[in-house]
Amino acid sequence: MSATLKTLLDICLLRGRPQDLPASKNLVAVTALLSIAGHFTLDQLHQDAFARLTFAAAQTALLGAVVWALLKLRGYPERWLQTVTALFFANIVADIVTWLAAAHALGPEASAPEPWVTGFVLATAIWFIAIMAQVLRHALAVSLGLAVLASLGCALASGLALMALFPEVIPR
Repeated sequence: MSATLKTLLDICLLRGRPQDLPASKNLVAVTALLSIAGHFTLDQLHQDAFARLTFAAAQTALLGAVVWALLKLRGYPERWLQTVTALFFANIVADIVTWLAAAHALGPEASAPEPWVTGFVLATAIWFIAIMAQVLRHALAVSLGLAVLASLGCALASGLALMALFPEVIPR
């Protein structure tokens, strides 16, 4: 296993640090594209493939933009490549875990999702927020408490921006 992949997996297990990753534009591009593919696959809100792709790309781009703004505010914009590489990869892993659970629960003989699926998806979202907090703690050089707040702020800012850009996703 490559050192980079091991570091990325360690980050997902809350043991690794983003600064241990190479600052590679190619790695950011690969993880961003895979993150978009994961969001596209899991999108249940849009039937049209173009709308799904646009929404998936917006999710990924907004995460990158919000992280860049936080890093810029703290005076560490040079840490963006490693930080978003870690977060995009964590997004990929969370999407795969969610997809596997949903595929199992919504198999051909399932008539409705089992209640545990909702709990599992929620737990995966919490795990992603924990990964984001750990990554941002290192990238922003802040305490874990501030990193948790920054992570929740990132999720909120991205979510609100997505709702403004795609009003059809707002529950009515």
